[in-house]
Amino acid sequence: MPKLEVVIPRYEGRGGPAFPKNGKFISISNSERVLAACPKRWWFKHSERLDREAGPAARLGSAFHEVMEDVWEWWADGGGTYPKWALNECIQCNKLKQNPPTWAEDEDCRCSDEHKDIGPLGPIPTIAMRWRKNLIDIDDPLMTEDEFKEQLATLVKMCEGYLEKWGYEPPEDFEVVGVELTLAAPIMDGERPFRANVPVVEDSQEIRLASSADLKDGLEPRMIRWPWYQVGRIDGLLRHKKTGSLWILEHKTSKSPKTYFDSLSIDPQTTGYIWMLRSMCRKGLFGEDLKNHPNPVAGYMYDVVSSGKQYAPTELKNGKLSTAKSRNTPSWLYREAASGRDDEDTYKEHIQYLEENVDPKLYQREWGSVGDTDVQRYELEMAGVADRHALMRRQMVSGKDQTRLFPRQPVCMRGFCSYKGICVNDTPEGRSQYVEGRVQKWKKEGVEKEAPDGNTKQVDSLPF
Repeated sequence: MPKLEVVIPRYEGRGGPAFPKNGKFISISNSERVLAACPKRWWFKHSERLDREAGPAARLGSAFHEVMEDVWEWWADGGGTYPKWALNECIQCNKLKQNPPTWAEDEDCRCSDEHKDIGPLGPIPTIAMRWRKNLIDIDDPLMTEDEFKEQLATLVKMCEGYLEKWGYEPPEDFEVVGVELTLAAPIMDGERPFRANVPVVEDSQEIRLASSADLKDGLEPRMIRWPWYQVGRIDGLLRHKKTGSLWILEHKTSKSPKTYFDSLSIDPQTTGYIWMLRSMCRKGLFGEDLKNHPNPVAGYMYDVVSSGKQYAPTELKNGKLSTAKSRNTPSWLYREAASGRDDEDTYKEHIQYLEENVDPKLYQREWGSVGDTDVQRYELEMAGVADRHALMRRQMVSGKDQTRLFPRQPVCMRGFCSYKGICVNDTPEGRSQYVEGRVQKWKKEGVEKEAPDGNTKQVDSLPF
């Protein structure tokens, strides 16, 4: 049986060692599980394949993750103290940009035209230049110049504040094992891998999970019955230097970091990560020491950063810095502004107030663990979750009334649902605001079989 090249949305190029080598498996992520809480929402996403382009909040969150990836990779590579200049400067020429930077063409450093050859830029200018190229310097801009400057200034303060709050080195007693790691574990049905019939379709380029949109195009679904795997990706992985246990690292952005952990207590994502990571340890994918470790995965560390604006202190007409308590000014920005002033000591009390009352609103860190009972329950639940998703996939190509099979929630539980408009009034104009979503697929290129003459040729369809 030939090996299939599997492509999973959001995991392109990030295949994990726990994936079946032959590519024959069905994946499910935590976001898919959460999405199915509302059948209609799941139907819009997976049956109609409607998706949204990233909005400002998601774009800022993704950018922050990209910067954190650079920071934690520095530590993973043994780089020691992360240099603050590396966030905002060209690493090639070390020229400090203006603050807040705008990265307009006439403000680029002297070697910017050569970056494609000599690189690299620091993470923030890399992001800024990509935003400018893809969102502003186009025929129909998706950002105004003011929005660009504002969001970039927010990103700079989020990242600089993160390092000021938690330090320029990784947590004490921990080493960084890896960054942006893909996890996977087989979903079990008792002692056997879970399997259920799932519809797929085939065209000239690929095999993919079927959708109602495929039926409209005249494609005929067929069923496959492959093992199911849960997949996930963690922002980082730490190992305690004394115990040897692994700890999961996650970065989140939120308007309200202080209340974020209230929702985390009922979100199964963390439990799922620990379950998948323990499964991989038992298989020896992280070495013999962790394979035989009594507690290979001890817990998690969640960092939550505010995505709101952070303001520098205002200088009053009398030359003093404002000590108003109503502004979102973190202690590190105030301390930076007061440093070197003749009246620097007079602001110590206000800086202490900011440390105790404002900083916790902007930066939160929580260490936690998940009990063995919760992990075992999660593993049992996943068989039911996969069974439900397989049924929904069969229902959406059954030809039966989709409105009846995928009803709306009586009271929408997701106030930020991206399908709210068309859920209330499903019109062609409303659907025009969406782009075509992606599904798991298997590429046909390179799959060959032996021809009668002994030579090989590419097959027209994949064997199931």
